[in-house]
Amino acid sequence: MKVSITTKNGAVLSPFERKVIKTAAHFYAETLLTNRITNNMVVKINMIEGYHKKTGYLADVTPTDDDEKRMPREFEINMHRPKRLKSIIYSLAHEFVHVKQFAKGELKYLLNNRVTFNRMKYTDDGYWDSPWEIEAYGKEPGLWQRFKPIYKYLLRENRNA
Repeated sequence: MKVSITTKNGAVLSPFERKVIKTAAHFYAETLLTNRITNNMVVKINMIEGYHKKTGYLADVTPTDDDEKRMPREFEINMHRPKRLKSIIYSLAHEFVHVKQFAKGELKYLLNNRVTFNRMKYTDDGYWDSPWEIEAYGKEPGLWQRFKPIYKYLLRENRNA
């Protein structure tokens, strides 16, 4: 999987933060998806200062090679730039659940605000009631807990450098 990280609107990331974000992205992808899928994936992560104020979202993900005939393998994740690195990593877990849903064909956005999730059609369902968000919020803490030892290791390694 290729992961790139860009900053926008004055957002700043240290080299250490970039390393942790890339490590987390790879970890989440490898945890949620097979190697066959991740080997061909490209994920662009945009850290954007003020993204939450502008959109109302802390983060979102969009397939950039969306084609109805095949599963997407290229994704763009836009994220608000919070002060704490832990918040970024936690939100990234949520977004990678959506990456998994798109990459496996479970989640598809259609025209006219329609969505299919596991072959069921949804229109204008409430955000908190939508099954793809329930899954993402449900898996988010578990993914974070599994990544946490790696995060702590990277923090210790950075302090000792």
